[in-house]
Amino acid sequence: MPEWFEISFTDTQADFNQLLVGYEEQLFVNFNPGQPAALNQLVTKTQATSLENHSSVMVAGQNVLRPRPFMFSVRPQQTPDIPLPAATDPSRVMCLYDNAGESYLSGEESALSPVTQHLAKAKLLLFLFDPTLHASFHDKLVTAKIRVASDQPPNSAGRRQHLVLTEMANRTRRHAGIAAGAKHDKPLVVIVTKKDLWGPLLMKEQSGGSPVAQSGTSRAVLRMDRIEEHSKKLRQILVESAREIVEAAEGFASTVLYVGVSSLGVQPTQDPVSKAWVVSPRDIKPDWVEVPILYGLNKTIPGLIGSGRSQPSKPVSRV
Repeated sequence: MPEWFEISFTDTQADFNQLLVGYEEQLFVNFNPGQPAALNQLVTKTQATSLENHSSVMVAGQNVLRPRPFMFSVRPQQTPDIPLPAATDPSRVMCLYDNAGESYLSGEESALSPVTQHLAKAKLLLFLFDPTLHASFHDKLVTAKIRVASDQPPNSAGRRQHLVLTEMANRTRRHAGIAAGAKHDKPLVVIVTKKDLWGPLLMKEQSGGSPVAQSGTSRAVLRMDRIEEHSKKLRQILVESAREIVEAAEGFASTVLYVGVSSLGVQPTQDPVSKAWVVSPRDIKPDWVEVPILYGLNKTIPGLIGSGRSQPSKPVSRV
């Protein structure tokens, strides 16, 4: 954010972000970066009722489980002699909530565990779809001779991911007072994970590349034409292999973007002794994981993240 867009991005409340700080240390400040580690040791799966990302608060004499947000201060960098006018200042506190897929299964939300009510206020919705847990998509990978890293069969939330998305849509409508069947006016990003595995299904020019480019000023801009072309191609793949995900997403939101990401940027390998899937922290190079948030900031906060549609001549390189 500082290098590309001249935006300060800092923790607002450090104790709320401790879980993420721990993950950052495991992934990017690891003291044994060359030592292969099991994936679930680097980042643990989000739990539906874990006290690591939930708080128990007293409401009307009863303990109620509330999700704990990750909070970040986002503000344009500026010099003291050239302050931004208050009326146009796009500075915000950004709150991110992380819900496990199991939170959207039938019967999981109750008055004592209202873990998804924040959806009614959300200006951006992100849905993570794991194609390796989807039967038809998995078959497509097998046909393409792509080996899938998996230690155990998917649980019910993993097998029926479109039902999780449908329940998320229903709860959002209910909490926000939107009529059944009406489309939500906030953008929805369907994030297709593990692109390091299924990326070969995309044509090379549609697989990613730099999502930003230099503009006429010192600030970079989002390459919206590249992002939308990538979304169009990825949607086509999902229609062929997981049509119900596309139907659920586009039946709910008026604006849907499909983004392929790889949290690792490298394919894990299987340890010959433990049989666990492992990766060395020094090899991790996340791919396009920033795009959903940058896209959301562009769409929801005018003036914070710029965008362009013409083919840029100078893409921004990563460090």
